[in-house]
Amino acid sequence: MALFEGKKKTGKLSDEPSTDELYREIGRLSVERDFLSRKLDQ
Repeated sequence: MALFEGKKKTGKLSDEPSTDELYREIGRLSVERDFLSRKLDQ
């Protein structure tokens, strides 16, 4: 089929964040949440 020729299935889109980036963001948000939680408890 000419319709699907030349298209390779990579399994990952170019605009998807990498796993490392997601883990970094989770870590940053966890630290921020803990910090704000402690500030509100004071």
